[in-house]
Amino acid sequence: MNYQLLIESYSYGTLLSEQEIELLSLELETQIMNINISTEFGCFKSAPTHICEGLN
Repeated sequence: MNYQLLIESYSYGTLLSEQEIELLSLELETQIMNINISTEFGCFKSAPTHICEGLN
């Protein structure tokens, strides 16, 4: 599952299913649990402008 594509689709106005929302929630929890590792390896970048704007 490509989480970025789900978020991008949502930013364009596509509604997400309960299963897709659950998958994104689990991914968020995983990212939060591994934030120290992700920061250490420079894994954080801003999302593309159209996604940021679509999600406010």
